[in-house]
Amino acid sequence: MMMLGGVDGTSSWLETQYCASVAAALLARAEYFELLEDACVSPGTLSRALRTWRNHVSQAEALARFPMSADLPTSGDWLA
Repeated sequence: MMMLGGVDGTSSWLETQYCASVAAALLARAEYFELLEDACVSPGTLSRALRTWRNHVSQAEALARFPMSADLPTSGDWLA
């Protein structure tokens, strides 16, 4: 995808993607812990929720490592 606006446009896109990844990671984390509290949830469902959470965290961390994202945190308690 080609972005207009040069580095500023790309930086803005990257920040948007990062924020979306962080939000997805937080939602997946909340879902995982809700399922963990439910004694009727199958181990497979719990495993999928944990895998989804980890995938979102990995994506957010990968986006934070881009050179243009110096202002973005690379990790933190919000992910763990």
